[in-house]
Amino acid sequence: MASGALLFIAVHMLAAASRAMAQMPAPSSALTLCLVDGPPELAQSTTTLVKEGELLNLTEASHRLQGLSVDLVSAVFHQVLGWPVNVRYTTGFSKTLYQTRIGDGCNVTVTSIFKAARRETCDSECTLPPDASKLSGEDFEPYTCCLDFSHTYFSGGWSLMSKQQSGTTINYISVFFQRDIVHAIAVAVIGMFFVAHVIWLFERRMYGLRNRDLPLYFQFRPKYLDGLKDGTWFASSTVLGDVGAGMKLPVTPAGRLLSIVWVMFGLFLLSFVTSIISSTLTEAKLRSDEILTVADVAGKRVCMQAGFYEYVFSSSFPAVGIQKTTYEAKIDCFYALKNDEVDAVFGVREEFVNYFSQGLGSGLLASPVIKSQEYCIAFAEGWPYAPHVNAALLTFREGIMATQPSYKDMIDRWYSGDANVATYGGKANTTEEDWSWGLIGTAIAFVVIYMLLQIFVFIVAYMTKSGQQEEKDAQQFGSAKSGMSASMK
Repeated sequence: MASGALLFIAVHMLAAASRAMAQMPAPSSALTLCLVDGPPELAQSTTTLVKEGELLNLTEASHRLQGLSVDLVSAVFHQVLGWPVNVRYTTGFSKTLYQTRIGDGCNVTVTSIFKAARRETCDSECTLPPDASKLSGEDFEPYTCCLDFSHTYFSGGWSLMSKQQSGTTINYISVFFQRDIVHAIAVAVIGMFFVAHVIWLFERRMYGLRNRDLPLYFQFRPKYLDGLKDGTWFASSTVLGDVGAGMKLPVTPAGRLLSIVWVMFGLFLLSFVTSIISSTLTEAKLRSDEILTVADVAGKRVCMQAGFYEYVFSSSFPAVGIQKTTYEAKIDCFYALKNDEVDAVFGVREEFVNYFSQGLGSGLLASPVIKSQEYCIAFAEGWPYAPHVNAALLTFREGIMATQPSYKDMIDRWYSGDANVATYGGKANTTEEDWSWGLIGTAIAFVVIYMLLQIFVFIVAYMTKSGQQEEKDAQQFGSAKSGMSASMK
C-alpha cells in the first residue's frame, strides 16, 4: 500500500511538472547564456581552445567545455525547459555580469554567483561607467548592480587556503608541571602525612602484641620517628597504586578502613593526573599553525582576487587586519602561496577543492567554510523569463523530472568535499617523529641482562643443589657401606 501511494504521488508530481513546463512560454529566439571560465564551474576540455566571447551551440559547448555550468545549462534550460540556447565563453566575471545587466550579448550569466544585496540594488548609486571601453576585467565590479538572481542551486562559501603544517613541539616540562597537576601533588603530599600519622596512631599499640606470626618489619613501630617513617612509606606507596604497601600491613579495623579509603583516593588521584597529561599531549599533537579560521590570518599576508573577492573580505571581516595582496587572476595567488610570498589565499572553497582534485594542491589545505554563500544564476533586473527559470531550477534540484546528470550527481562530481572540515591537497605534510633507538636499546639491554642473570642464578643454584645432593648420597652410601662391613665382621 505504501509503495503504491508513493508511486501515485510520484506520477502526479511528474504530471504536474510536465504541465508546468508546457505552460512556460519559450523565448522567440535562442537565449545567449554566458558561462564564465573558472573551474569547477567551467574549463576547456579539448585542445581546440575556445576563444574569449566565442558563441557555441549547446552540443559544441558540451564537447569543448566541461564543468558544473555546462551540466546546469543542459539540465535546466535544455532538458527541463526545452528552450533553444547558445553558450558564450567568457573569462571576466565582473565584465560578464555587467554585460548581462545591460543585455550586451548575455541574457543570463551562469557560474558560481553569490547573492549580494549590492548586486541587487538598482537606485541612483547604480550607475553606468563613463566609458566602458576603457575598463577591463574586474574594473566593472562597481557597476555589477541592477541584477536579479535565481533560486539557490547550491550553498557553498568562502574559505582560506594555506600550507599544511607539521604541528608544534611538545614542551614536556610544561606538560607535567601544570597548575592542576601541581595542586594535585600538593594535596597528595598533605594527605600522605596526615594518613601516616593516623595509621601510626591506630597501629602502634599492636606492635608485637597481635599476629605474632607476622614479622615485626611488617608492623608499625611504636616510637614516633620510627613509626612516622613506617607510616610515610605505607601512605606514599599505597597512594601510588599499592606499590610496596605489603611491606607494612595494618591489622586494626580502623587502620584497614583508612587503608581502603586511602587506596580509593589514590585511584582517583592517578586517574585525574593521567587524564590531564593525556588530554594535554593529545591537544599538543593536534595543535598546529594551520590556518583554519579567519582569526588565524590576523596580521598575516593574505592574497585574493582584486574586485569582488576583495570587497567580500573587507565587508565581511572588517575587524581582521591583514597584509593584503591582490591579483587579477586567482591562479597568481596560488603561485604566490606556493612560493611563500603570502601566508594564505582567500577565495571560494569549491575552487580550492577543484584545484586539489587536479593534483595541484600537494602540501596545501582548504579551511572549513568561514562565510557561507548561496550560488545562483544572474539575470538583468525584470527579465521576463526569470520565474520560468526558477521553476525549472527547483524541478531539477528536487528531482521531479529525470535529467542527465541528476542534481545529486552534478553536485557530487563538481563540488565534492565536506565544507565543515579542512580539506587537504595531496598527502598531508606530516613530519615522522624519530624513534629514540638509544633509549629503546638500553631498555632492551637491561631486560636481556636481567634475564641472563636470572638464568645464571638458576643454573648455579641447580648445579649447587645437584652437587650437594650427590655429596649427600655419597655420604649416605659410605655410611651404609661402613655399616654393612661392620655387620659382616
